[in-house]
Amino acid sequence: MHAGHWLIAAVACAVLPLGVAVAIFAAWYLTQAGWLAAAGLVDIGAGLALLPAGLFCVYRYSRLVDRASVPRWFRNAMATLVLLLANVPAALGFVYAAAYVSSAYRVVVENDSAAPVRDLVLRSPMGQYRVGEVAPDTSVERIFRFAGEGEVTYSAVIGERRIDGVLDGYVSSGIGGTTILTFTASGRAEVRNAGCSAYADCQARDLRRTP
Repeated sequence: MHAGHWLIAAVACAVLPLGVAVAIFAAWYLTQAGWLAAAGLVDIGAGLALLPAGLFCVYRYSRLVDRASVPRWFRNAMATLVLLLANVPAALGFVYAAAYVSSAYRVVVENDSAAPVRDLVLRSPMGQYRVGEVAPDTSVERIFRFAGEGEVTYSAVIGERRIDGVLDGYVSSGIGGTTILTFTASGRAEVRNAGCSAYADCQARDLRRTP
C-alpha cells in the first residue's frame, strides 16, 4: 500500500465520523427523532473506534513516505494527527450540546381573552420564573431549564381575578418538553402538555382546564 493511501485512510478515519456526526446532530435538532439520537451515539462509538485505526495509518504513512520527495510529509502527518484527536473533544461537545437542547422546556402562553394577562409567574421546585404580561389576542414563548424534581405551577391575574393551576405535574433537571397555557375568552386557563421537545413541532395533548 502506497504511503499516500495510508494518509488518505487516516484522513477518512477522522473526517467521516465527524461529518456524519454533524449531519445527524443537525437532523436531530430539527426533528428530535429518537432513532437519530441512537444513531448519534453509534457514530460517536464508531469515531472513537476509528481513532486507533487512524493513528496506525498515520504511523504507516510516516514510515513509508519518501521524505526526500515529499518535503511536507511532517506537516501532513501532524495535521492529520490533530484532525484525528479533535474527534474526542468534538464527541464530548456533541454530547453536551444534545443534553443542553434536551433540557429545554418551552412554555407557550396564549391569551385569547379581552384583558391582558398580568403577573404571570411559574414556580418550580427550585425557584420561580416571571413571564410578565401577555396582551390580549397575542402569544409569547419562553424557554426554561427547570431544576429539581416535582410539579410546576402557574399564577396570573386577568382583570381583577387571580388564576392558579398546575402547568406540569412532574419536571426534572435535564428533561425538557413543551406545554401550552391558554387563557380563553371566557377567562379560563387551559393547559396542554405536548409531550415533546422544546425544539420540535408536535400536537398538544392532555387538556386540563381551570374553571
